[in-house]
Amino acid sequence: MDFALTEDQIRFKQAAREFLNKEVVPYRAEWDRRESVDTAIIGKLGLRGQVTSELAFTDVRVPPSAMLGDEGAGFKIAKHSLDTGRVSVAAGCTGISQACLEAVVEYAGSRTQFGRPLAGFQLIQDMIAEISVDTDASRRDPGVRRLRLHR
Repeated sequence: MDFALTEDQIRFKQAAREFLNKEVVPYRAEWDRRESVDTAIIGKLGLRGQVTSELAFTDVRVPPSAMLGDEGAGFKIAKHSLDTGRVSVAAGCTGISQACLEAVVEYAGSRTQFGRPLAGFQLIQDMIAEISVDTDASRRDPGVRRLRLHR
């Protein structure tokens, strides 16, 4: 199967790339709160314990001394931040998976069915082994290890 872009799509893609490479500039924000509008994002799918907001600025000038990094490097810096965030989410999921494994092992050992513990049934053992393998694999993920090293 082949895919092709129309000329309009190619022009849009080039314009977007040029904008991101030239116009997106990270900066250290120090502004008068009266010049901005802070809108909380509601209905997020995850990370509800972390406040996420949209900031809208009106007539705010950012001095060159407040720039973080080089001009035109903003998109690359933003992508790096997102990559770090993804690894953080993966590490959190690994911890949750470990807690689930510990809980299911305890439950399967204490709950009895047909006169013996659930942990004595081969299907339950297989399910617990699968959770254990998945948890161990996620712990060995290079991205998660890299996050642990940087903390």
